[in-house]
Formats: sequence, structure tokens, C-alpha cells
Amino acid sequence: MFRFENQSFLYWLILIVVFTAAYVFLQIRDRRRMERYCEKGLLAKLTATTSRGMQNCKFALLMLALACFIIAAANPQTAGKVEKVKRKGIDIMLCLDVSNSMLATDIQPNRIDACKMAINRFIDKLEGDRVGLIVFAGKSFVQLPITTDYAAAKMFVNQINTQMMPTQGTDISAAMETAAASMLQETDNEEETDAKSRPSRVILIASDGEDHFPESAQTAAELSREGFVIHTIGIGSTRGVPIPIGNNGKQFKKDQAGNTVITRLNETTLKEIANASNGVYVHATNASMGFETILNEINAMEKSDIEDINFTMYNSYYMYPLAIGFVLLFIESLLFTTNPKIKQLLYRARKQYKIGIFLLVIGCFAVSCNRDHIRPSMLQKGNAEFSVGDSLRAESYFVPDSINPYDTTGQRHFANALEIYDSTALTEMVNCNQTLFNQIDAHYRLNNFDTIPAMADSLRKMANEPAFIANVYYNEGNSYMQQKQYGQAIKAYKEVLKRNPDDMDARYNLVYAQKMAQTHGDGGGGGQQNQDQQNKDKQQQNPQGQGDKDQQKQQQQNGQGQQQGQQGQQQGEQQSAQQRQQKDAMMRQLDALQQNERQTQRKINLQRVPNEQRDKQKQEKDW
Repeated sequence: MFRFENQSFLYWLILIVVFTAAYVFLQIRDRRRMERYCEKGLLAKLTATTSRGMQNCKFALLMLALACFIIAAANPQTAGKVEKVKRKGIDIMLCLDVSNSMLATDIQPNRIDACKMAINRFIDKLEGDRVGLIVFAGKSFVQLPITTDYAAAKMFVNQINTQMMPTQGTDISAAMETAAASMLQETDNEEETDAKSRPSRVILIASDGEDHFPESAQTAAELSREGFVIHTIGIGSTRGVPIPIGNNGKQFKKDQAGNTVITRLNETTLKEIANASNGVYVHATNASMGFETILNEINAMEKSDIEDINFTMYNSYYMYPLAIGFVLLFIESLLFTTNPKIKQLLYRARKQYKIGIFLLVIGCFAVSCNRDHIRPSMLQKGNAEFSVGDSLRAESYFVPDSINPYDTTGQRHFANALEIYDSTALTEMVNCNQTLFNQIDAHYRLNNFDTIPAMADSLRKMANEPAFIANVYYNEGNSYMQQKQYGQAIKAYKEVLKRNPDDMDARYNLVYAQKMAQTHGDGGGGGQQNQDQQNKDKQQQNPQGQGDKDQQKQQQQNGQGQQQGQQGQQQGEQQSAQQRQQKDAMMRQLDALQQNERQTQRKINLQRVPNEQRDKQKQEKDW
């Protein structure tokens, strides 16, 4: 199947006819004007350097290029695959009372107008459901068959008035039977014989309940056995109000004895109908018409397949006429019908540069056809999202405590980055290792520490570079520290130092993990609050500021040194000489690291550079 996506653009082809007619007219006029002043023989000698055939050829090429551009704008397409989509929803038939009692003004502006406005809002909130409309008084008829065209349904609702039903009264039973017959007819047309495949059917009655026929509850019970659910909305007040008549509304309806007719809501009938069909009854007021409650009940029902929609996917071929048009323009520019001197100059320039011009045009066209390849990859998009979250985290002033031990700044961006990385792992297999490494970083920022070891183990099996594997072990060690599994963290940091002995961060974390293991055991508690600042992870995007990390290290070391000193005083008499020597050696090593960190902190405090320049100066081992 062939078609043009934008057929209206094809009307621009009339320009070619207009331009051609104007060109022919101007050529004939110029020829006659020249023949008026000289003979044909002399005219042929004077215009010997001008080729009329080349002029016509250049004009024809221009018109063909214009036609190609117009066809490209119309976008020729051919039919591709056909996709079949099933729509799920519920069949809803709205039954609105249009008897004269609905003109009462106990609900502003009156009962029927308030119902119409509430029904329009109700239709706006439907999603995939089919809706129909029944109007009734003494009799009933289908105002709108069941449909998914919500705009048409609202148009029919706005046209409802009390004068459209000549027979007055209120026969709710007849309205329910008409609604059921209309929906059953639609079901028969769809040839749904299986009871399980029948769509869910709802009848919604909006009335004041002044039913003149007592069999309404019995009819509702019969329809309930056929699978219908009937909800009712009581319109009006139970105290009773007069019924206005006339255009000004100052006169009221009277009976034959001259007494004013009073209309009041009959809730008993409407409640019986709802109870008999497993529906709900709602009393409408000026504050709420009750349609929201009914909508919630409908949304809670199980939706069924009510319609099959076929979508045809089309393949576009606009790029081919567009390319042909550019080629025709290029060919037209190579043809000349000018003065010989200019022609010689242009010919030499054309002969010298035409290959370069041709290659330039072809290159531009190739880049435009392959524009998808210059777009950022999914991995780059995920890295950008991760960078935004990390920059927010670096600028935060979060102080950990026992209630909130982790900084949750930028969590939304980290979650978005993780979602992009998950999609990248399935689509861009070239960057599989880098994507999995970034997933580990995102899980670390989202505090999903228990998932990192398994991912790190699978990544190490696929990677070959020692530096890359060292970074994986480093991040795995940081996750173990966050989970207070100090023994596992020590093993991970040792694996890092085997592959990269110069990694001072890993060396520092190893000493700290050993100290925590001696104090609390391999799986002990404590030290959780400053773990996120203590263990610097190998992030793909802007890590925390170095000054903040160094300050946290210094505070953590001082606190831990004081605690170890107190324990040394309490247990000094019980420890052996060898244990005290090991402890002193470890303390000296920690003191040396503390002094290093203090010197680094002083340098950072002296150099107040902007945040962007400072981020560029960071040494990121994972990039």
C-alpha cells in the first residue's frame, strides 16, 4: 500500500505549471522583441555564444528539483507491518431523567443542568471505557449508542433538555430495559458468545427517584443475573421543592385543583435498585454530584477486552526524492550559458574545485542521512544523569546521624541513571563492561549495597584489564564497609593493592577496615554514620569534593584513636607485649596518614577555586 503522509503538500506542484508557463511566455516575448530590431541572420550571429537549449535544460532541472522537494515534503510511504492492539475497558450506559421535576432548583442551577455538567466531567475522566446515553421520563430512548468517541458523547449530553420527551412521568424500569437491550445488541454484533469474554456492563441512573412504576427493583434483579451492575444517583432534596415553569422561572407547576406540585427525592426506590444489582447509591448535593464515587467503583471493576485496534506501521522514503533534488541542483550549477570570458573563468574554477565541491555535498548528505549515529549514546545519557545527581550530592551539607546515616541528595537522578544503564546493557553490547561498572556506582549511590558483590563478581569474569578489575574490587570493598562486613572489605582492598600498589585510597581504607575489625569484629556495628564519606568510591561521574572527604577521614580517625586509647587503658594489663607492639605500630601508621591528610586539608583551604575548576582538577581513577 502506497500513500503520502502529507498529501496537502502535493498541491504545491501547481507552482511548476505556473513557473513553466511564465518561462515560456518570457522566452517568446524576448524573441519577438529581438526580431523587431534586427534580422534573423544578424540575430543568430549576435547570440552565437548563447545556447537556448542549455537555458531550457537548466530551467527543466530546476523544476524537477522543485518537484522532488515537494514530493519529499509530502513524505511517500509504503505499508509495513500491522500491529493489533486490544483495548480493555467497561461498557457504561448513562440513564438521565428528563422529566419536568428535574427543573427543580434545589441543586443549582437546576437538577438537569447540574447533572449535565457532572456527566461531562465524568466522561473526561474515562480511560478506554465505552459510554452511551439514555434519556427517559414516561418513556425512554437511546440518545447515543455505546461508543468510545467521548467528544460526540459530550455533544449529545449538552443537547439534553426536558422538552425532548413528550410523555411525562418517571419510568426507571423502562430506562433500564432500554439500556440493557442496547448493550446486548452491541455484544451480539461483536459475536461474543463466551460468557468469560463478555465486557463488564454498568448502568448509571441519575434521577430524582419519583418512579411511577413499582417493578424497578425486580427489573434490576433480573439484569443483575445477566451480568449488569446498576449504580444510582439521587438528584434533589428530600424536603421537597416546587417545579418552576416558564422562561422566567417565577411560576410553578400546579395540579388540576390549583395546588403547587412539590417534587422530592425518593431515595427508597433508588436504593432498592442499587442493592438488587450489587451497585451503590449516592445522594447528589451542591458540593458533590456523586459521579466521582461511581467512577471509583467502576475503576475497581475488572476490565475486559472490548475492542481490537489495528495499527499499520508505514515506512517513509522522503530521503530519496530529497537526495535526487540536491543532485539535480548540483548538476544545474555545472551548466553555463553565459559570456565566453566569464564562461572560461568559471570553467577553470569548476574544473579545479568540482571534485571537492562534489565530495562536500556528498559528505553533508551522508551526515544528514546518518544523523542518528551522532546522537549521544544511551551510556552517555546515563552518565549525564548520574553527573547531575553527583553534583547535587557534592553541594549538599548533609550531616549523617543515627536516624539518617546516608545522604539521599540526588536520589532521583541516580535512579534515572540506573534505569538508563539497565536499558543500555540490553541494547549496546559494545559497552557492556563499562555499563555494568556504572550500574554498580548507581547502586552504591542508591544504598543498594547488598546487590553490588554479585554484580562485581560477574564483571570481573568478563574484564581483562588489571586496573579496571582493581577499581571493581575497590567499589566492592566500599559496599562491604557500608554493610559492616569488615573481613570481606579487607580482602577486597588487598586485591586492589595486589593490582595497584600505589593506590593510597585503598591503602588507607585497608588500615581503617583492619582497625574496625579489631574493634567490632568482622561483622560488628558502629562507625556507620561517616562510612559514606570515609570510603571514596571509584565513581563514573563527579565524586564528592576532596576537601570534604579528607576532613571526614581526619574526624573519623581522631574519634577512633580516642576510643582505642580508652580501650587500651582498660585492657592494658591483660594484653601481651607482642599485642601492644602491634597496636603501637598500627597507631604510628595511622598517625602518619593523619598528618598527610592534615597537610592536604591545609593546601585545600589555601586554594579557594570555583567548584567547576576544582572538579576538573580531581583525579578520577574510574574514567
